[in-house]
Amino acid sequence: MLKRVLLSSIFFAAAVVAEQPPLRVVSLNLCTDQLLIALAEPEQIAAVSLLADEPMMSNYVAKAKTYPAVGNNAEQIIAYSPDLILASNYTDAILSAWLNKFGYRLVALPLVNTLDEVPFRIEEIATLLQRPDEGRRLIDDYNYRMAQIEQSLPPLKVIVVAANLYVAGAGTIPDQLLTRMGLVNVASTKITNGWAYITLEQLIAWQPDYIILQKDSVNRASRAEQVFDHNALTVLLQDSQRINVPARYWICGGPEIAQAGELIQRQIQQSYTRNKIREK
Repeated sequence: MLKRVLLSSIFFAAAVVAEQPPLRVVSLNLCTDQLLIALAEPEQIAAVSLLADEPMMSNYVAKAKTYPAVGNNAEQIIAYSPDLILASNYTDAILSAWLNKFGYRLVALPLVNTLDEVPFRIEEIATLLQRPDEGRRLIDDYNYRMAQIEQSLPPLKVIVVAANLYVAGAGTIPDQLLTRMGLVNVASTKITNGWAYITLEQLIAWQPDYIILQKDSVNRASRAEQVFDHNALTVLLQDSQRINVPARYWICGGPEIAQAGELIQRQIQQSYTRNKIREK
């Protein structure tokens, strides 16, 4: 059955004219979902990934729900007769090989690892969709918002913590964002590359001015996040020194990073100003 459907679809794939914008785009990855929904004409989108409507991970839940969702199933994907498939370099290698073998246009994009890569990724997808004006508008908006938060805060000590005390170290997207804003990621001196688990004692020993909690569940419902309510942290930091940032703002390294920065900037400025007034 799968072979017959695949063979019959070759003719469709071969008939796509390169100069025409893609008309049936399927996304297999959360991060490509986001930019596809942000940039494409709604009619261009044939299907998105299963994660596209997950509230804790997606920034386009309502829009994503209006499209079919597909997993890593070749038969399911080709049923939409895609003329462009957006994937990542982590997409199942066997699935990618099948789709390529039968002539489907699959573009596997690497993860975004730096703030400066964001505009280029937007441009890449806008070019694939033949939507250059929409790409330029999104890039301009991202660049403008990032410029507004650059070096906007004093060098306060900050730590980004996810469930199970998983902490953002040097080189991570959160680390780059904090540095650009003028803050000091105190974990970066100990965790020199990527994310790492730490103990509650380590976190307290670093004496941060603020903790940025990466919110991965609704109302901290998971047991892995209950450590954030430990009495030791309550003594160390007031509620105003804890900032909840949804994981969806920077999980994909997309333009929503600016939203994370704006949230952090706003809450620290409000808290810092109140504390300064009290000191006087």
